[in-house]
Amino acid sequence: MKKHFLSVFVMVVLAMGSSQTLTAQKVYVNLRPHASIVVRTPAPSRNHVWVGDEWSVRDGKYENVPQHWETPPANRRHWAPGQWRKENGRGNYWVKGHWY
Repeated sequence: MKKHFLSVFVMVVLAMGSSQTLTAQKVYVNLRPHASIVVRTPAPSRNHVWVGDEWSVRDGKYENVPQHWETPPANRRHWAPGQWRKENGRGNYWVKGHWY
């Protein structure tokens, strides 16, 4: 019983630790970067959804993720676009878009 409890305890601690490291770090900027202008092409199919401006962090800097058509994952139909948020005293940070 003690071995079982110990293994479950270790798994819970590891899961909590990995979830902490997987959460996105906020990178703050004073000036929000601007995305390039993209002409939206026709959708490849009726199932595709347009994913607009997105940003990712690489080496502590925001990089634009090109706008594109994407097929929604199973059981998801809508794309909630990402957005810039302002945190007083720190600056602006990006909240990624997601499927719902």
